[in-house]
Amino acid sequence: MMKLFEGRLNRRSCITGLIIFWILEFVATIPTYIITYSQHFNEFGDLSKLEATKLLASQFSIFSTGGIIFYILTIAVLFLSLGVCARRLHDLGKPGTLAILVILDFLVTRGFAEWVLFSGFKASISTIWVIQIPNIFSAIVGIFVLYLMIQKGEDMPNKYGEVPPDKSGLKNILLAK
Repeated sequence: MMKLFEGRLNRRSCITGLIIFWILEFVATIPTYIITYSQHFNEFGDLSKLEATKLLASQFSIFSTGGIIFYILTIAVLFLSLGVCARRLHDLGKPGTLAILVILDFLVTRGFAEWVLFSGFKASISTIWVIQIPNIFSAIVGIFVLYLMIQKGEDMPNKYGEVPPDKSGLKNILLAK
């Protein structure tokens, strides 16, 4: 399992891996929608009478069945993405621990969403900037991930391993040599 975080990964494999994981993340939301909407339909009979914020809150809340499934699948995809980012950082000669930014982004955005949905936070002109905090943080992490995707790796072996092969098979993405 630790091989996921060891070695180096080239640009093509990084991009391929992250695209696969983002697709899996999107697919992970499908059972969440199905479970949440069916639960609310059984409870209310007509979803048009349900407040959108209540539906959204229950859909992605850690306290709902759909939310629990969503978070289990998301954490699995997040763990795989961390491995890809750490190995890509190794290819750039940087420590893989910088990949922790990906987890921080997840925790900040999800934690903030839970706080907004359950705290009774009311946005107004004077407080609207508060809602932008996770967006700004996500933008910074997005620039970091973009850097990982486009920056050329080191052309010679470094302390993290040999130059990665120029192939992007799933086995290469998931596990180091």
